[in-house]
Amino acid sequence: MRLTEFLSQSMVKIPLAGLTKREVLQELVEVVCQDQDDSVTEHVLQSVLERERLMSSGIGRGIGLPHGYSPGGMEFAAAMGVCPEPIPFDAIDGQPVRLVFLLISDEEHLNTKLKALARVSRFLHREDFRTALMECTSPADAMRVIAEEEARHRI
Repeated sequence: MRLTEFLSQSMVKIPLAGLTKREVLQELVEVVCQDQDDSVTEHVLQSVLERERLMSSGIGRGIGLPHGYSPGGMEFAAAMGVCPEPIPFDAIDGQPVRLVFLLISDEEHLNTKLKALARVSRFLHREDFRTALMECTSPADAMRVIAEEEARHRI
């Protein structure tokens, strides 16, 4: 699975306007749910916030990988955003976050979400890739960086 298979320019928000973890999560949920009813958006947001209450998705190195569930009809969706300034995210390394990938699926597509989570994690272990994404100034720029990284590593 390639990032460009599940992440499109319309699902990238640069810069994120939120100044808190909750605001950033809400902003990305709204991106992912832009074609959904308000009730679906609220359900997705609550599932993401509940997951965050259990354990922070701040995995360190300035990265947040929040995820949650959607009600039926929304199989799998992903969004990405870059915060212009680091925000507190309760990350495991105690560092604030600038780069956030949100993954959402319904119960039937959990495997797809897990594969996407593994793929994003694998890419984000590369410091040069993380830095390039954090320096992006537009969604088109981010998608170019992602496509180049995929081509470079043929994964």
